[in-house]
Amino acid sequence: MLAFAAAGIAVEAIDADPLTAAIAAANAQALGLDDWVTVRCDDATAVELATFAGVFCDPARRSGGRRTPDPESYAPPYSFVLDLLRKMSYAGAKLAPGLDHALIPRPKSRRNGSPIAGCWSSLRFIRRVWRPRPGGPPCCQPAPP
Repeated sequence: MLAFAAAGIAVEAIDADPLTAAIAAANAQALGLDDWVTVRCDDATAVELATFAGVFCDPARRSGGRRTPDPESYAPPYSFVLDLLRKMSYAGAKLAPGLDHALIPRPKSRRNGSPIAGCWSSLRFIRRVWRPRPGGPPCCQPAPP
């Protein structure tokens, strides 16, 4: 969220947990990014995400204080995340390092519109986001020469 905002991209962050949403808003404010970030506490699976230009999903992967090995137990579930990758032009997701690689769709090509092809595009997009933009938020301006 903060990296997108730091690159000058307006962000609407959605989190189901009130404490996490409050911390996200406080972090944005502390970095001077609160003009770029709107945080709301809501269930992302109930939000009409098709109105957004892109999404980045970071599902909760813990339950009862422990990591869950079942990706359908994530919140939101892995099936929801995959659906986002299929539907959105720009989409990315942070997943558990132990996720079975057989569960990750593989592209046939980058041009055939396969679910993960859009993900490859979004990864390139995310890589560009990390570069500071002149005229972007104050905390992220390039250092003077």
